[in-house]
Amino acid sequence: MTPHFSAAFLRDGYHRKCLLSLFSEISHFDIGLPLRHFYVLVNNLRRLITLLKEPNCTIYLYKTLNTPGELIDSKHYHTISREQFLGIVKTFGRGSLAQRIKYDVAVYKLSYTTNFLNKIILCSGLVYLPIAKEAVPLMSFHHGTTFRKSEAPSVVDGFSGLEFFASVGSVCFRPDYIGYGDSEDSFHPYYDQESSANCVKDFIVAGLKFLTEQKTAHTNQLILAGYSEGGYITLATQKHLEASPIPGLKLAAVAAGAGGYDLKGMLSTLSTGTSHIYPAYVAFLITSYEKVYNWNKPLDYYFNKSYAIQLPELLNGSHDSIYINSRLTGDLSKLFNPKFYNNLKGSGELEFKKALVMNSLINWSPQAPLRLYHGTNDEIIPYVNSETTLSSLKDNKQIELIPIRGGNHINSLVPMLESFIAWLGKLKIL
Repeated sequence: MTPHFSAAFLRDGYHRKCLLSLFSEISHFDIGLPLRHFYVLVNNLRRLITLLKEPNCTIYLYKTLNTPGELIDSKHYHTISREQFLGIVKTFGRGSLAQRIKYDVAVYKLSYTTNFLNKIILCSGLVYLPIAKEAVPLMSFHHGTTFRKSEAPSVVDGFSGLEFFASVGSVCFRPDYIGYGDSEDSFHPYYDQESSANCVKDFIVAGLKFLTEQKTAHTNQLILAGYSEGGYITLATQKHLEASPIPGLKLAAVAAGAGGYDLKGMLSTLSTGTSHIYPAYVAFLITSYEKVYNWNKPLDYYFNKSYAIQLPELLNGSHDSIYINSRLTGDLSKLFNPKFYNNLKGSGELEFKKALVMNSLINWSPQAPLRLYHGTNDEIIPYVNSETTLSSLKDNKQIELIPIRGGNHINSLVPMLESFIAWLGKLKIL
C-alpha cells in the first residue's frame, strides 16, 4: 500500500499545507520499477527540502493511515480566567450568569483527519477546555453559514461565547467544517448531510484522544447544539451518531436552531416562488452540490451567464454574504438560466431534486432529547421549515419545537442560548 506523508508548516502566521505522496516504502524501494517513479520520488523529496528551508517554519511530518478521527496536532491559543469571565458577563449585562461560572478555560486548536469524497483530509477546530478536577460532560457546538474563510473558528481565535459553557463545566468542541481552517483548499460541502456529520464525529473522536493526552476527565454525556447551518449540522450529526455511536458516549441533549432541515420544502420555495431574499445562499448550495456530486456541468448551466461568470470569485472565501448578495439578484427568473429554472419548476433537474431529498433531515426517529428552536419571523429560513420537520419526525415525547416569538434569523440566537442553558439545567446536565 502506498504510504502518504503530510507536512504542515507555519510562516508569517499563515497555515499552509504540502502533501507529499511517496509511492512506495522507501526502505523497500523496487529498483525494477519504471524510471518515471524515480522522478516522482525525487521531485517530492525536493519539495520537502524546500519546505525545510522556509524561515521560521515548524514542520510536522506524519503518516496518514487512511483513518478518520486521528488527532494530528494540537496548539494552545490562550487561557481565560474565571475572573475575566465574571467581568465579561457583567459588562454584557448578564450578571445573573456569574454564579454559574466555575472554571478557567484553556482554548486549543486541534488538527485531525476526516473522510471527504473517499479521501482522508486534514481538518481543524477549537476545543474549549475547563480547568476542572472532576469529570465534565462534552458539548459540540456548530456555527452558522460562513462565506469568508478568515471567519473560521480556529482562524479568528477571538471570544466566541462558547467559553461560557466550558467555564460552567463542559468540554466544548467547535469544528471549522470542511472547507475552512486546515481544509480551506476544499470547497465547503454546504448542506451535505454525510460529510457534515462525519466532520463533526471525527472531530469528537480526535478530541477524545486529546482529552486523554491532557488527562481531562469527562462523563459519557454528549450535548450537540448549533444554529442556522449549524442547526442543520447538529441534526445531521444526531442522526448519524444514533445510527453509528461513538463508543463510550451517549447523546444527552440536542438543540438545533433555525436550520434548513427540510430541503425538499426549500425546493418548493424555489420552484414556486419568484424571488429569494438571500441569493448568496442559493448560489452556495448549488455550487456546492455541483462540486460534491461531480455533475460536471458549468455554472452557466444553472445560472444566468452574467452571474455564473462571477461566482468562482464571489465564492472563493474572501467575501461576506452582504457583498455576494449585492453582486447577485434575488429575482430568480434573472438569477437562473431560463432552461434550468423551467426544468426546476417542471419535471426536470432530477439530479438536483434527488440531492435535496437525500439531504433533507425529515422522516426519521431521533432518540435523544431534542429541541428545535426557530424565530417565527425568520426571513432567511422560514419558521414553517421547523414545523414541517417536527411533524415528520417519528413519535418521540422528548422532541419539541420552541418558537421564538417575533424573532428573525439574526436576533433569535441569544434567546435560544438562554433557553438552552436553562434546559440543560433542568436535565441536570449542566
